[in-house]
Amino acid sequence: MIKKNKKFNEGFTLLLALIVANTVLIISLGVYDIIIREIELSGLGRESQIAFYAADSGTECVLYWDIKKRAISTTTPTTIECLGQSPSVGGSLVSSFKLNFNNGACAKIVVNKTNPSVTQADSYGYNFDCDSSLSRKVERGIRITY
Repeated sequence: MIKKNKKFNEGFTLLLALIVANTVLIISLGVYDIIIREIELSGLGRESQIAFYAADSGTECVLYWDIKKRAISTTTPTTIECLGQSPSVGGSLVSSFKLNFNNGACAKIVVNKTNPSVTQADSYGYNFDCDSSLSRKVERGIRITY
């Protein structure tokens, strides 16, 4: 009659428990990594949307003051009002101004009237202050030609 070794059976149970624990740990770390990446991606989408809305607001300001009020002229500078701010525009073929938003975002707007029959406005929106050098700064731009 062959006797089975008790110590061998006890060691096998410990080894099996370690393998199961390691497998569960690896799966958990993978799921954790996916969750963290999804959170970062959704945050980036939100920041991109803030920058786009800032750029859109800049174009709307230009369109209102140039088309409705005829205030952006190449000969004389004019003070306009957008978001409670009063930038001076016009007086040259290319003029630019900034708009700062309550949420910390901003927009840089460049109006180009070098061609007498065509006006081009470039509005660059940022999720942070325009002059910020943060690594999470997002820029979105809109160009309108009319």
